[in-house]
Amino acid sequence: MENETSFKLLFWSFTIILFMISGGVMWLFQHFYHRDIRRIKPEEQQKSDIAFSDVEMQIIDLTFKGHTAEETANKLCVSSKTVEYHKKKMMERTGAKNFLGVIHYVYKKEK
Repeated sequence: MENETSFKLLFWSFTIILFMISGGVMWLFQHFYHRDIRRIKPEEQQKSDIAFSDVEMQIIDLTFKGHTAEETANKLCVSSKTVEYHKKKMMERTGAKNFLGVIHYVYKKEK
């Protein structure tokens, strides 16, 4: 009877240790994996596959020609907030700090 109790105690102790180790390994993997992803700057990410819609290209073109967001919105028959929203999303996708960076990205890509 004592051997059986010792075996059960040893079995459950070993099981708990394995469970703790496997959970710890998963935590370490998740922690370091996500930390490394956050370290990658947008400039270092692949940007060659970014595609812009027709509306986005029109916004880029009109802004490049010197139109304000209000003038661009009037030409495209949308709200100026819509234009600003598109600009913001394009800046996020390209990793640009301002909209000039988006324009630079597009014209550099076309060459």
